[in-house]
Amino acid sequence: MKRIAITALAALLLAGCGEASSGYDYVAEPRRVPEPKTCSDYANGQEILADEQAGKLTKADKQWLDMDGDGRYCEEPGVEWKGGRTHTE
Repeated sequence: MKRIAITALAALLLAGCGEASSGYDYVAEPRRVPEPKTCSDYANGQEILADEQAGKLTKADKQWLDMDGDGRYCEEPGVEWKGGRTHTE
C-alpha cells in the first residue's frame, strides 16, 4: 500500500514538472492603439469642444487638433473639416 501511495505521489509531482504555466489559457493579441483625431474627424469647432468637455480627447488628439500649440483647435488656414469643408482666414 505504501508503494502505491509513493508511486501516485511521484506521478502527480512529475505531471506538474512539464512546461511552466502562467495559469492563463489564451494568446495575447497585439494592442491596438487608436489613431489620433484630426480636424477632418469633426464638422466644426463645437464638436471638438463637446468631445473635450466630455473627456474624449487624448493628449495625442489635442496635439493633432492644435498643431501650433496656441490652445485653439483647427484654426489654421486650409484646415479641412468633415464633409470636405475648408476653413480659410
